[in-house]
Amino acid sequence: MGRTRVSDSERKRALVACTVCRASKRKCSGSIPCVLCMQRGAAASCVVANTSRKSRNGRSAPVRDPITALNSQSSQCLLQTVAIEHTTISREPVAEPRMLRTLRGEQVYVGQAASISFLQLVREIVYRHIGPSQFSHNDQTESMLETQSSNATTPLFSPPEVHLDLKQLLCFSEFFESAVDGLLDIFAPLEIKGLLSESSVNPSHYRNAYKRATVDLIIAIGAQCHSPSSAVGEGHQYSKHAQQLALSEVLEDPNVDLVRSFLLMAFYMLGCCRRNAAFMYIGIAVRAAVTLGLHSRKSYADMSLPRYQLRLRIWLSLCILDMTISAILGRPAATSALRAELEADLEDLAADMNKSEMNLGSLVASYMILTVIINIVDDFYRQKPITEVSINIYLLDIEAWKVNYGSAIMETPASISPSSVGSVHLSCLHHFAITLVTRPILIPVLTRQNSDTGKSESVIAQLCIDAATSLVKVCAVAHKRDLFLGNMCILKALVLIAGLILGLQRFFRHQIDDAVDLVYSDASRILQFLAAQSPQAAHYFEILSLLSTAIARQHEISASKEKSKSVSRVDSVLSLHRAIDENPTVSTDTQCQFQFDTIAKSELAGTLFAESVGEELYDWDHFDITQWDDFQQLSYNPDLNILDE
Repeated sequence: MGRTRVSDSERKRALVACTVCRASKRKCSGSIPCVLCMQRGAAASCVVANTSRKSRNGRSAPVRDPITALNSQSSQCLLQTVAIEHTTISREPVAEPRMLRTLRGEQVYVGQAASISFLQLVREIVYRHIGPSQFSHNDQTESMLETQSSNATTPLFSPPEVHLDLKQLLCFSEFFESAVDGLLDIFAPLEIKGLLSESSVNPSHYRNAYKRATVDLIIAIGAQCHSPSSAVGEGHQYSKHAQQLALSEVLEDPNVDLVRSFLLMAFYMLGCCRRNAAFMYIGIAVRAAVTLGLHSRKSYADMSLPRYQLRLRIWLSLCILDMTISAILGRPAATSALRAELEADLEDLAADMNKSEMNLGSLVASYMILTVIINIVDDFYRQKPITEVSINIYLLDIEAWKVNYGSAIMETPASISPSSVGSVHLSCLHHFAITLVTRPILIPVLTRQNSDTGKSESVIAQLCIDAATSLVKVCAVAHKRDLFLGNMCILKALVLIAGLILGLQRFFRHQIDDAVDLVYSDASRILQFLAAQSPQAAHYFEILSLLSTAIARQHEISASKEKSKSVSRVDSVLSLHRAIDENPTVSTDTQCQFQFDTIAKSELAGTLFAESVGEELYDWDHFDITQWDDFQQLSYNPDLNILDE
């Protein structure tokens, strides 16, 4: 016997979604207008999307063109000046997936959206314009920078040789909480302090190895972000001990502590410039979380209980780090097929937690913007057609996120008032999302050098440059206000991408732009600061330095070409003068016409000499101007920029 049909009014999920929600893969309330469209200010344009499935009465739902939906009230948002078209965006030039080699010579995959792939695209563009250089050709082009593991020299299960008192442990825990602020929230209130207090009294008293590994990783990450000396000393020893403990259980007994330990090991590995290891640890944590049912709505029976609240925050943190690493490396996220079930009810679960005074806060904001980012990677960097409609839909989605969570981000340099590292993380993810969706437009616009570029394409390309500028400015202000830690494992990759975008803009701009140059210098200074504790940041700083050298060379080449054009124009005029001197029998009318044709071709009109090379190139005392007397009969028309009889 089938179950009783649930009435439409009692359904928790909508039968159909509106056009914009369906295109942007967002949960739709099913009402007309839906909740998201009302938040976007596009209530009048909210219509039911057409689906391939028919309704129960056999008739398809009505549908309107998505362009019509985007062209009404939604035009008041970020893109009100952009004309939406159906044309497919050119993919030339475009970043390509790459196979790079590790320290051991093994090949690893990085996708189109990866910062490494974008870097290679920039190298190819620079090479085509100025030829080989240290920036475009070096020994590291085909390898993936990673530090050497020291497992071979570390005795198995060797406890940390350093002994820290409770004050030192709590100091490292504060750095740990700042480092993961806005990205990870996997401990109950006051749990960290309790774990560290217990560790200082009786380090061996834990119910399982994963619990002890989690404590060691809190200390290791805090030491990694504290100072270069603590990163090499306490950080290294505690991380190795935690790694040995976590792997000693052979992954045979999944539990929440296992998920937390591998999640923290992945975060630590990002700071150590071991991104492949971090990617694999995330995979282990995800499979363990699925075993425990953290991805399923059914496993969260009562959100008023702290136990279920902790499980939800662990799952969200796991998804956030997974999507962040996958977006930076351009690889498929391990949680891609697992987020949908819980995501549909995430807002309700968050509301339940808010009632119990356990606000998810910036965690949900990070999760939501990263969901948009990973959808952009899937849609735009998997060889799928890119249209201005799809770009604008994602920009509208980012704008909707900003409406909901804008209070948690740093908006403009004039109003920046960062209160935590979490606000910096959120702001940079917001700007990174804009650069990611607009990059496919930016590259063709710059390489075509404004020829055959439509207004809408120019606006979208400028959005990319503005977002990169804002990202660097946010980091520069945070650094100035001492919010930057010694190791910022996520931000250093985002600053590199922003620096490459600004570098490309400088490369193709022939005139000096002091504002862009200043921001580019800020990006270099930030990476130079992080280079003290991060080999990866040091490599990124070297990349931007070499790019600056390539930019200077490009400007020299451009200046040389302009000088050659000026010299050729002068030569043509001198040739004219010699031709007249050598043919004195030529009629005055013929001479005037010859002079006029030559001047028109050289595009100098009536101000040729002063504007091209200046008066110093001519010996006016010996310059014979008797043949030019008939020009007194001519008049200059400034509107036409030619000489009229």
